[in-house]
Amino acid sequence: VEVLDEEDGSLVHNRIHGTIGAAMPDTDANEFVAVGPGSYDESQVNPGATGVTIASTDGAAATTVTPADGNPVFNPASDGVTVRGFTIDSSAATAAASDVLLEPGETGGNDDVVTFRDSVFTGTTDRTAVEVDGAGAVNIENNAIDGYGTGIQIDGDDDTAVNALENQITNNDLGVDVDDGTDDANINFNDIVDNSVGLENDEGDDVVVARGNWWGDTTGPSGAEFNGNGDEIAGGTDGQLADGTEVEPWLSESITNLPTDQYVVITDPRSPIANFGADASDEPNAEVLVAVLNDTVAGNTDQASTRVLADNSEPLRGI
Repeated sequence: VEVLDEEDGSLVHNRIHGTIGAAMPDTDANEFVAVGPGSYDESQVNPGATGVTIASTDGAAATTVTPADGNPVFNPASDGVTVRGFTIDSSAATAAASDVLLEPGETGGNDDVVTFRDSVFTGTTDRTAVEVDGAGAVNIENNAIDGYGTGIQIDGDDDTAVNALENQITNNDLGVDVDDGTDDANINFNDIVDNSVGLENDEGDDVVVARGNWWGDTTGPSGAEFNGNGDEIAGGTDGQLADGTEVEPWLSESITNLPTDQYVVITDPRSPIANFGADASDEPNAEVLVAVLNDTVAGNTDQASTRVLADNSEPLRGI
């Protein structure tokens, strides 16, 4: 494990570390932690400094991380931290815990953005793959999550904004759980398939946006208020169903089969998180997810709507 300078890529402090956690005290703001191939036992890895990237050099297939003591493997909480490119394997863990605990806002206020991406999760039904608990913004992107009690757990917080994009969430007891109090939950362009329950929406006040997902069936999600045969959307203890979960349009095949020229994320750099929910008009800035869903790749679109959001003083142009 090497800590590299952000500007010239040189080795910081002339040290090479045996574990990811051991490199954290040497890591300053905006530095890059390069993790070589191999297997690592880790516990609650948190760089502390802002803007740090922790990434495998050879990708998830060559770099496996296991929980050393049953606690979360990664626990990033600082502004601008990105973790990418690991296999997280807790299949042998006996403690009930989360493999990754993202806590934006714990160190720098509610402008924190924590990103976890490009990783593979293999666990047990006693554990949660990714848990979000904090007042800030989180991106969960391009991960494969399989075999957990809960795939993605979003704990309720009025200042929490979660963007889950292009994940494959399969074979879990519960795919995605959104607790009451979550401010913004945007779960778009994911495979949510073969889970006992695909999405549980306990959010009683704000809309959970779950558009452009593949639910495992061309008829869309199932549930008390949904007529499809795909993964179930449940209301949890608050019984919040169709009125609080926007699912149309859904995909009629896996996101892995969707041509990349048929969807694009257009980012306004002034804001890290899209808000496609009921209160979107109140947001000063936005990240925009634009999709071209034709009759081949889109499900029922009768109630679909299009929203393009940006700062009123500097709108996105040419869309």
